[in-house]
Amino acid sequence: MDNFLHSTERVESHHVVFNISDETAKERARIRRHEAENRNETPRKDDKEDVVEKRLQTYWELTDPMLVRLDYENRLIFITAEGSIGDVERETSTRLSKER
Repeated sequence: MDNFLHSTERVESHHVVFNISDETAKERARIRRHEAENRNETPRKDDKEDVVEKRLQTYWELTDPMLVRLDYENRLIFITAEGSIGDVERETSTRLSKER
């Protein structure tokens, strides 16, 4: 029993949040759908317009309130994900190396 954390002890951990606007998320899904269609491939099911809308709705209803709490506890690392993949990778690498 000594190896277990006492109920009053907390394990500190950080979570990475990739910030992206709803509009950018929708646009990226639209682009992936069109690229798949242009290659005569079946687009990803989760890139359908109605599915993206539902995912965003779920995010704002369920995930965002949890993130507000974690942000209050200073347990989040926010990464701006509006740029290119390379930009996001560089910012993520920089931010995570600072957290170590």
